[in-house]
Amino acid sequence: MSLKMIEYEPFVYLHPKLKSSLYHELEVQEIFWTEKDCINETSNDSIHTVRRKRKVNKVSRRQKNSFMLEHHSYAEDRINCLSDEILLKVFSFLDQYSVVKCSQVCCRWRKIGHDVSLWKKVHICNKTLQGDIDLGSILKRKVSVLKMTHCQILGPIQMASVGCQKRQKLIKKSKKSSCPQENRVKSFQLQYFDASVCMFGDDVLLSILKRCKSLKFLSLEGTTLCDDLMSAVGQNSNLREINLAQCRCMTSYGLSKLTNGCKKLVSINLSWMNLSKEALLKVACSFPHLEEINLSGHKTGMDDEIVQVLNVNCPKLKVLDLSDCPLIGNDSIDSLIKNTQLTKISLSRCHRITASKICDIASMKSLAHLELFGFTNQVVLKQIKIVNPSLTINLNILSPIAKMS
Repeated sequence: MSLKMIEYEPFVYLHPKLKSSLYHELEVQEIFWTEKDCINETSNDSIHTVRRKRKVNKVSRRQKNSFMLEHHSYAEDRINCLSDEILLKVFSFLDQYSVVKCSQVCCRWRKIGHDVSLWKKVHICNKTLQGDIDLGSILKRKVSVLKMTHCQILGPIQMASVGCQKRQKLIKKSKKSSCPQENRVKSFQLQYFDASVCMFGDDVLLSILKRCKSLKFLSLEGTTLCDDLMSAVGQNSNLREINLAQCRCMTSYGLSKLTNGCKKLVSINLSWMNLSKEALLKVACSFPHLEEINLSGHKTGMDDEIVQVLNVNCPKLKVLDLSDCPLIGNDSIDSLIKNTQLTKISLSRCHRITASKICDIASMKSLAHLELFGFTNQVVLKQIKIVNPSLTINLNILSPIAKMS
């Protein structure tokens, strides 16, 4: 008996769940089934059907993408259709860590992520930073407000910019003298710099402050102050607020750089610095525009004479903190009563001041806040409330003078 072959048209098997998906429609082109009925004559004259699987060349990824872009509008890249201004507005709602991650997507996003408006304010806390890699790259983005507390900064920051380095190479090739230091150093645009309780490597803080000449606020709480550092601070003639609480190694030369270069200071914090009487007198005579000053924690140098000099030379004084100054007595209160601008006074743990003088200063019409922590005479406190009912007593445990909010 002769062999007879009966061939049928190949058919495509498509599962119902795959019909709604473009991806699976394309996958059908990769693998499909063909059916051929083969009628064979066997020894027992039986007829059977054989189903055979046939593989087809796979569709490339580029062909899939082109097919999707041509036939399906929802596959378009709508983000790249947005303008730079709209993307910049979207980036402004992200935190700076997310901005850095987005800047690694493509060249266009990197350019947008480095926009100056996204780096006006930077807040870093409890981090370990490399000088030129981390902190240097942040400062070069024209940051105006930098707050970093309890951070550790390792390594120096390069003083010369990239453009100046290329210029130096050209000068060396032409055998000319190198350009002066003033032209090689590019200044930062910092205006508010808070480096409280930070640990800096060798000359890292000095290299930063040498390039800051437009500071309005500076906090170096807990820092060791050398003469070069104070000289760099003194070049900021527009400095308005400075916090040097618990700083160490302040010399008379460094203090003179501060008093001669920063005449526009309005708020100053010199608490717990253990300054001498001569240094405190120099401070009291050097800042005529002073409105807020914190001199707490001076166990030996602070006395009634300095308070009287301060009250005479600073007619705009509004906030005064003399806490933990055991040499302050009734003479200081008699001097402060004459000041009609005072709104807040802190006399916590000044045990030489009598109760009657406390009542006298509480009766001042301009006074709104009075700090008397450690004063245990409850009868006097009740009497103060009767004398001045609008007066607030013991509102703040820590002084907010010259501290960034």
